[in-house]
Amino acid sequence: MITVEIVDNEMAEMHLDRLGIQQLIHHLEQLKDRETDDHVHLMTAEWGGGELGSDLQNTDPSAQLVQKLTVYYWTRIPES
Repeated sequence: MITVEIVDNEMAEMHLDRLGIQQLIHHLEQLKDRETDDHVHLMTAEWGGGELGSDLQNTDPSAQLVQKLTVYYWTRIPES
């Protein structure tokens, strides 16, 4: 289970269980091995994925579920 949630419209939280940690590491390892800039999309089933869970873990009433998380990998730091 991996869920990403926004709390108070400004704080991001990631909630993981053991399998979720393994899945996240897998996605990061795949990016790490790329020779060019790349990215990976993690989405809920409702958004056509299945990598992210759809059940809020935070009980704060302001918590909002993130439906799609894009993780970017840069082979170099982009210039500002």
